[in-house]
Amino acid sequence: MADHSEEEEAFLFGMELVSSSVLPMILKSTIELDLLELIKKAGPGASASPSELAAQLPTENPDAATMIDRMLRLLAAYSVVRCSLTPLPDGGVERRYSLAPVCKFLTRNEDGVSVAPVALMLQDKVLMESWYHLKDTVLEGGIPFNRAYGMSAFEYPAVDPRFNKWICHDWSDAHCQKLLKNCYDALPDNGKVIIADSILPEDPNSGPAFRRAAHGDVIMLAFNPGGKERSEKEFQALAQYAGFREVTKVCSAFNIWIIEFLK
Repeated sequence: MADHSEEEEAFLFGMELVSSSVLPMILKSTIELDLLELIKKAGPGASASPSELAAQLPTENPDAATMIDRMLRLLAAYSVVRCSLTPLPDGGVERRYSLAPVCKFLTRNEDGVSVAPVALMLQDKVLMESWYHLKDTVLEGGIPFNRAYGMSAFEYPAVDPRFNKWICHDWSDAHCQKLLKNCYDALPDNGKVIIADSILPEDPNSGPAFRRAAHGDVIMLAFNPGGKERSEKEFQALAQYAGFREVTKVCSAFNIWIIEFLK
């Protein structure tokens, strides 16, 4: 009986994996429709029904509420939103949705910012096209993004300014070494370079911290030449190459570390 249960669990996990593109695309559409913001607007701890949400959208689609319900119940299964059931007189139930803790970061804060635009960027057609070239680059070499568009991700913003936002982990070791060496030469004695970045754990079984960094790592694999997330040892190697005498991990928040390279 235990073996059958394990086999069934493995099968369900396999089916979830082969349809794993569903979750980010549903999240993307939910963000584009502003559904999480509409729930938040109802007030702290408030909930909203799909019909209440549909009524606030510029649509005359009679199926909008049903579609919203189907989208949000998937997100509820992944704890993106919470779902409560309200019995109806006809014997059915109405699902009402409220924000789960992760929505603190998926909805705009007091400064008007959130990580929601990152979801829209990473699921944009332009970046998604790179993944269709990953297999060929493993076999034949090159960069998936370059194969898709005939130019690097650093050149592409000239064509589409929406993507004019990239950071240090986008660069290869050689580019980082050159940058850090220039910083080292420009610093006075006892000066330092401060880096804010993820640190990739060595062990894939490290839990959410590894998964978040590994996601970033394969995104770099698909889009940027030599870009990657780095382990603590790899950061130390970069610092040593540039001449820095010490590497200090100062603090971290939400898996982003403040790292100091000391001259």
